Amino acid sequence: MKMSEYVMNQEEKRTICYFTYEIVNLKNIKGCYDYSDYYWELTENDKESNETCLFKSGVAADVDKRVVKALLNKWRYNVRGIICAVECDNAKVAKALEKSIRIDKDGVIRNQTIDENLSFADGTNLGNHLIEGWSRNAYSEWFVLYDKSEVNEIIDNMKLCGKELIEYTDLIL
Repeated sequence: MKMSEYVMNQEEKRTICYFTYEIVNLKNIKGCYDYSDYYWELTENDKESNETCLFKSGVAADVDKRVVKALLNKWRYNVRGIICAVECDNAKVAKALEKSIRIDKDGVIRNQTIDENLSFADGTNLGNHLIEGWSRNAYSEWFVLYDKSEVNEIIDNMKLCGKELIEYTDLIL
């Protein structure tokens, strides 16, 4: 099989697009999505909120592997749940949907500082090295929404582009 045939076959496979969120400790962001009651809590100008939501859209062949195994386990994001997932006819549609969800949104770049432990292969510890500006996978794919209507609009658009996977709708992780 030629590489171009392999790429074509991958592009034609049914692919899932998902929409998820993580609650983070930030002050004075406009709102916070809550699955349990499906409400949007607005932060008043004179009131500080200690939590806000960062949202992410992505594509995957398997939502469990991508969200649970990669984002939660490997990359250590504090993902709270999956809002919606749809199965698209092919990868091109799923990628276009993912891109359209993030367009015109306030994106968040997640750089962080880590304390890396350095050692030789034999286990001899050399000490710790502080890495400035280190980032995890998916560090630039997160965004902020300011109103519950934005969440609903994304869900509606997802349902137009693919078959909703009911088992992932409002799935709390």
